[in-house]
Amino acid sequence: MRYRLSMPAPHSHLFHVEVGVETPGGDLELVFPVWTPGSYLVREYARHVEGLVAEDGAGAPLPLERLDKHRVRVRAGGA
Repeated sequence: MRYRLSMPAPHSHLFHVEVGVETPGGDLELVFPVWTPGSYLVREYARHVEGLVAEDGAGAPLPLERLDKHRVRVRAGGA
């Protein structure tokens, strides 16, 4: 996995996060945390995610499926 973080518009308080994943094929499940160490409170960090998209290596869009409040499946197929 490779991560790239940027903040092109600091006044917006939004980060751009790019994740590169090399996988042998099939679907990919993204899981966002629902806890913080030292806290028993369940949180919904995924609610702060905006504009989630997935692309294959050629830049073609891949379908996303929200499984629940903290999981998203990327239908990567053989990409």
